[in-house]
Amino acid sequence: MFALLIGVGALLPSSAKASDASDVTTNFYSFVPAAPRLGTPSLVPPVWADDREKARTAYQSGDFSKALTFLEDAADDGDLIATWYLGHMYRLGQGVKANDAKAFAYYQQVASAFDPDGADRQLLRVTIDALVRVGDYLRTGQTRAEIAADPQQAFNLYKVASTYGHPAAQYALGLMYFEGIGIKRNRDQAVRWLMLAARKRFAPAEALLGEMYWKGDYVHQDKVRGLMWYILARQSAQPEENPEIFDRYDHLMGEASATEQADAQGRALDWAAKFPSQVQSASP
Repeated sequence: MFALLIGVGALLPSSAKASDASDVTTNFYSFVPAAPRLGTPSLVPPVWADDREKARTAYQSGDFSKALTFLEDAADDGDLIATWYLGHMYRLGQGVKANDAKAFAYYQQVASAFDPDGADRQLLRVTIDALVRVGDYLRTGQTRAEIAADPQQAFNLYKVASTYGHPAAQYALGLMYFEGIGIKRNRDQAVRWLMLAARKRFAPAEALLGEMYWKGDYVHQDKVRGLMWYILARQSAQPEENPEIFDRYDHLMGEASATEQADAQGRALDWAAKFPSQVQSASP
């Protein structure tokens, strides 16, 4: 399929431990990508530099169609960060009709360039994120995009990305253990991985923890705690990426009593003070 179809061990850094790799990805931007940045240390700009700068300007102004054109030109000239943004734009339907097959192909191209010993930290960040995006497609497959499910390969990719502290990878591992996707269900592992992602304020992880506590699935039922997690998820989420979180939050708030709402709000404030939301605060 592509270069990533090898053992997990071969993908891990040869000169760095997992514990000190997290500096690369302290604030992964795992929802909607920020406007592209030039960020090249070269004194002689590469051929794609002007196109990516034009794409950044168009993207920031909301002209996604124009941004898409410039990003495609930059990607054609070898800019992998532009290629990564194209994956997001085709996945989200920004400036173009959503197309999972194209998004997957762009993410594969970036993921295949993953080099744990590479000197370009910005590029390392996007290749790690691309590993997760490829894993998301492989975890369940996508029939319309003709992407076959390969949960074992998805699990391997998530394990690599989780070494760098990527919250979407940690969430995905928790989800796989929770639902038994390609692996045996394991409550302790599910909660462990979901909590790691929740501490980074990754909204889907917070929402899944909310469901678990609200329903008493895998954990002792605690509706106040479940509602707390949904309050936090709503703070962390982006409507473009996770509209279901906002709908579910409204539904649970409608079912909770005034006392439960107040208790949940208080708990959420305490958690948010310890773990502030990183939404829109970071970019590759």
